[in-house]
Amino acid sequence: MARPGLVRNRKFARLARALESHCQCGGEIAAAGALELLWGAAYENASEYVGDAIDVENLARWRGPAGGLVTALLSAGGDDAVGLLEEDPDHPGHYRIHDFWDHAPDYVRKRRLRENAREEKGLTLSDVRSAAGKRGAAVGKCRATAQPLAGQLLVSDQQTCALPLPLPLPLPLPEDPPIVPQGGNGDGRKRPKGRREKAREVVDVTTLPEAEATLVKHWRESCGVPRAALRQVELEALRQGLADCKQLEQEFGENEHRLARRAISGLGLSAHHMDGGYRELHYAFKPDNLRRFIEADRARADGRRPPSAGGVKTTVRDEDRQDLLSFTPPPEPTE
Repeated sequence: MARPGLVRNRKFARLARALESHCQCGGEIAAAGALELLWGAAYENASEYVGDAIDVENLARWRGPAGGLVTALLSAGGDDAVGLLEEDPDHPGHYRIHDFWDHAPDYVRKRRLRENAREEKGLTLSDVRSAAGKRGAAVGKCRATAQPLAGQLLVSDQQTCALPLPLPLPLPLPEDPPIVPQGGNGDGRKRPKGRREKAREVVDVTTLPEAEATLVKHWRESCGVPRAALRQVELEALRQGLADCKQLEQEFGENEHRLARRAISGLGLSAHHMDGGYRELHYAFKPDNLRRFIEADRARADGRRPPSAGGVKTTVRDEDRQDLLSFTPPPEPTE
């Protein structure tokens, strides 16, 4: 098999160019196919030797003019380098693959080592195969004539065999994994809530500080949602909004709680410029809404026309609207 990057090698390009006129499917396809077939035969024999010109073209299934492929392979290196094929110095008129062992796979190298070891012992392939066949036949005969004589060796005509080893005991089956109840960890503890679940978790308003609870109450009144649930995401937005209002105290000349209250009132005013639906609390404190809603409420308080709140998306999703409609808030603390 060709090594990666072969098609970018200059020798491959020269070979493809030389074979272009002999192959209707293109020189690159002809060059790649010829090399694959030639190298495949060499790998099978674990030898760089590929024979004479007729042998080379037969191995590559060459159908072009005689000698054309061998000439192209020899000249693929150009005038200053050896091509993809070179003449065997020990056998003039015969050829071998250039730098074959520099790129041969590991299994070809191992096969060559086994062949060298066999040749050193003076054995032929027929001798090796014959010995392997005899060993296999002897093992089969031993198994066929074996008798269950405990603690003794079984002796046949010319073969001595030990008793077969007992079968190993079966491994114990793995224990069934514990069944984890849905929504739990299997040890009685609740599964930790995800980020989205925490964001939609309803907050008990009675546990909030008085300043925050007052703003929540004002939101329900201003936006016409007296039964709206306060979710965790709304509470986090409220607290972040108070921090942002703190930065605007000097600009508007009012404290953070007063500015937060104005932002909520401005959210309620924006319903007149939208579809009149419910409003989520966190829309009042969005960076692009906060200043606009504060200015809208200040204009209303001064008797001026509030600036338009168009372009601010303050409608809620259907699933959130259902939460708002179905939630019954806990009773407000009595003073």
